[in-house]
Amino acid sequence: MTAPSRALRAPGGQPVEGYELAALAHDLRERFAAASRAPAAPEMRRYRLAGRPVAVRAPTGTLLDRWLWALAPWAGAAAGEPAELTVSLREADADEDPLASASSGLRALVLQGEMVTAGGLAAHAHAEGGTISLFDREAREALVLHVGRRPLPGWELAAPLRTVLHWWSESLGAQLVHAAGVGFGGRGSLLVGAGGSGKSTTALSCLAAGMDVAGDDYLWLEGEVPPVAHALYASAKVESARLAAWFPSWHPHPGGGDPGEKQVLPLAALAGARLATRLSVTSILLPRVSHVPRPRFEPVSPAAALLALAPSSLFQLPGGRPAHLRLLTRLVREVPAHRLHLSLDPLANAEAIRGHLETAATHGAR
Repeated sequence: MTAPSRALRAPGGQPVEGYELAALAHDLRERFAAASRAPAAPEMRRYRLAGRPVAVRAPTGTLLDRWLWALAPWAGAAAGEPAELTVSLREADADEDPLASASSGLRALVLQGEMVTAGGLAAHAHAEGGTISLFDREAREALVLHVGRRPLPGWELAAPLRTVLHWWSESLGAQLVHAAGVGFGGRGSLLVGAGGSGKSTTALSCLAAGMDVAGDDYLWLEGEVPPVAHALYASAKVESARLAAWFPSWHPHPGGGDPGEKQVLPLAALAGARLATRLSVTSILLPRVSHVPRPRFEPVSPAAALLALAPSSLFQLPGGRPAHLRLLTRLVREVPAHRLHLSLDPLANAEAIRGHLETAATHGAR
């Protein structure tokens, strides 16, 4: 059992000790073991994420197929290679209370969406996504539990294990960033911006134009020189109207968004799609739907780039820390940033980005 750490505080003020979180972790592990005893041993899948071997297990292969389709292109890590992260997935029974063993204080913290950390453990509940995640930093093991009667939403399936991968990345000095990655020849740009900025449709336009795409929503960022963005999810989210108008031959994943939500596209299934596993980041682009006759680039300051990148990268994931901001600050200082004023021609937007990257590569070679 993990040794107690300093006391945490629940909403009512009562302390939550580290051993309480360790006891909850033990209970959740036991529940997974019980669910996997019958009728057969748990199913195991291996992936290579950010260049590292990851193993994911679940009571059935059907659960893995449904939950992890967005990771499918990165499957295939060597069976004999030790996993650097092992994740256990399970769906709770309809009448099960996964937090039954937790104290009232710990239960309150987890259910209100707080990230609880103690003794190398982290726990978090995502009410909208319907998941409870737990990560053991020292053991490099994680548990993700789907709770409730509703199926996992499409946006959760588009970026599965996001919370666990976020915790794991920070334990390695890396970070998940809310951005799309596009490029060619191993070099690329990060597309960053709030919802409605045109980030996703611009990334898909690049894909349709034959460029490499490393992801639409979240990337694994390492602060090398130049910084490197690794692909995590072979998925993209796009509004139904824009999908029908700009990409009529592409079809959403059958388990994608509900009516009124963005549709989720399986990038690996799109004809001609070029998926990049990693890109050296040579620029940061801030798309803006400006309806200009031709797309154009406008240099912006590192502060403007950080303002576009940091809020969603830090606040959409639990437990944003000063170290994360330092990594992003270093990124915007090292990599030039531009606002990309988008036209209404998706192909022209993609070709403008291609030309921008070619120019940057030419200048970098001098």
